[in-house]
Amino acid sequence: NGTRTTSAPEPSRPRGRRRGSPTTTGLDVRICFLSAEYSPFAKTGGLGDVAAALTRQLAGRGHDVRTFIPLHGQMDLRGVDLHPVDFLQDLAIRVGHHEFRYGVRTARVPGSELWVYLVDCPALFDRPRIYSDAGDEHLRYLMLTRAAFECCQRMAFAPQIVHANDWHTAFAP
Repeated sequence: NGTRTTSAPEPSRPRGRRRGSPTTTGLDVRICFLSAEYSPFAKTGGLGDVAAALTRQLAGRGHDVRTFIPLHGQMDLRGVDLHPVDFLQDLAIRVGHHEFRYGVRTARVPGSELWVYLVDCPALFDRPRIYSDAGDEHLRYLMLTRAAFECCQRMAFAPQIVHANDWHTAFAP
């Protein structure tokens, strides 16, 4: 698909954060941000735009934001700075009676210093559209949420806030 994959940037280093940048509270907050959409990568309506704008603002205020989105099959990632995260490859996750294999890539958000984590699970996300009326729609986003939590653990990243967007990530709270 024309993507460039090399070693990933160190995922435990905050993305989009300037050391010593002021925050409104004077405290830097660790945030795990979950969304089914994120502009410009995946967008059907306003959710993708809001997720991108909010994470830019949070990171711009010095917070450590780790954004997890699905690697949807129809994403056009040509020209995107994209890297596999070496220690987040070929992982297994159980969701109910189902087991899925997944890996994680990082992608730089075009025009910014922000990075997002793309959860690559072809069995669930390699589809022609972001949303469907398939009977496993709930499993797709439950898997995304579980994978994000497990990735945070593997990164030794303990979020103080989990920001869940829309019904897709409602399993998080």
